[in-house]
Amino acid sequence: MKLKQLATPSNLELAWRRITTGGNYQYKRYFRPLYRVQDKARLRYVLYRAEPDPEVLKLVCRLVPHHPEHADAFFAYLARFPPRKSVTALCLDLILIAKNPYAYMRGEAWLNLAGQLLGKRPLDAPSRAGLVKRAITIAQKHRPENFTETLGACHFLAVAEVAEGKRYSQFLNFQPALLQAFVSDVLPNTAFAVDGAAEAYLKASAFEPGISICARVHAMGLGPATFSIKPSALPSQVRNTMKALGTIPVKGGPVDPIHG
Repeated sequence: MKLKQLATPSNLELAWRRITTGGNYQYKRYFRPLYRVQDKARLRYVLYRAEPDPEVLKLVCRLVPHHPEHADAFFAYLARFPPRKSVTALCLDLILIAKNPYAYMRGEAWLNLAGQLLGKRPLDAPSRAGLVKRAITIAQKHRPENFTETLGACHFLAVAEVAEGKRYSQFLNFQPALLQAFVSDVLPNTAFAVDGAAEAYLKASAFEPGISICARVHAMGLGPATFSIKPSALPSQVRNTMKALGTIPVKGGPVDPIHG
């Protein structure tokens, strides 16, 4: 049989199954290049602009494991879909099953799954429990080289706190300052209780965590006193932001030399 005769839709599907399950070598050698990107610039252009399409979705799910360099474009496109089994399976595979060496891809998968926790078709309980356990393990490791994966896992835990009512945001308390700031937009209201993540943010020596929640603290009618923190103990950038918002009195410590 000539190689061209193999390139039928049914054989392509069979080849994909064999590629992903370690099957026949000849199939793998011939068909694997068909799932490689030839024009990378065009791919990115299309993914950032294309409307959701089930056929394009199938191709994207197949390409993701082979092209980590396009993870941002792939996941930007996947985010346009409501929860789909194929997308969920892909993300679970990247996080729990496949030996994927790319922390950035795993982080994007965590962010996608976090968006499925509170939707109309949330993740089933066994999957959610397994993911929470895995996310906690990642959050506890504090591995700087896996910053993006840890960010995704902590984002997932913050959203899971709303879904399950458990204090998962506590695992943010000892994360790097920038990571804490990046997750601040999904902090649940329960994180602003005494001894919650918000208190750790305001007590941090770096200004990024505290300044990222200043607007939330003000909107909730809270202030440093809620957490038994003196305004003078806040980083100057955080203190000045709270002064501008009216969260604390103008008199509360030395003025920040840059922001006045």
